[in-house]
Parts: sequence; structure tokens; C-alpha cells
Amino acid sequence: MGEAGLPSRLLASRFGSRWTYAGDAVAPGQIPASRMLDEFRFRAVGRGTAIYGVVGNNVMHSMSPLMHNAAFDVARLDAVYVPLRAADFDDFLTFADAMSVAGVSVTIPFKLDALRAARMPTA
Repeated sequence: MGEAGLPSRLLASRFGSRWTYAGDAVAPGQIPASRMLDEFRFRAVGRGTAIYGVVGNNVMHSMSPLMHNAAFDVARLDAVYVPLRAADFDDFLTFADAMSVAGVSVTIPFKLDALRAARMPTA
């Protein structure tokens, strides 16, 4: 529910769901069906769609999804760019690992956390 639940609504078909919820402020985190279809290219999302996004704790106002999804459409890339609201950067990393997120733009307040994570040695 809420803003943190928006990716699960936008990516429902990527994970095999045949339906999802949309609405104009019907419930927390729902967006109008027209926005799902136009801005997030909901009908183009499938099992092989790469996930990109903007991560932060106040990302619902970001214009990045609109711009990136328009570019993905023009380039005919099987990819979607979504807002990824996270409680903290570790929360995002858990989500990213579980959902195989291909890449993100990082915004406040997680920029320094992302830098530290990028510098961490890998096993």
C-alpha cells in the first residue's frame, strides 16, 4: 500500500499477475489508469522487462519516469522506469536484489548511502 506499493502495481504483469489496481486517489499509492498506461507503459511490461527507477523517500513528484519511459518507448527498449520509494537505502537494496533492478537514479536522502554501497568490496 501507499507510495512504497506503487512498483508492485506498475510491475504486476512482469510477475505474472493478470490484473492490478488503479484509481484516482481511491487508496494510498494508487494512480489513475491513464497514468499507468501512458506514463508507465503498463501494457508493454512483461516478464522480460528490465526495471529501472528513481530511488529516494520522496520520488512521486519526479519527472524522471515520464522522460525515461518516453525514451524507452522511442528506442523500443523492453524496459520501464518507476518511482522507488524506500524507507532507507538498505530497504531499497533488498528490493533491488529481489526484483533484479537493472539500474537507478539516486536522490535525496540516499546519495551518500549509495556512494558508500558502491565502494563496498564484493565477496
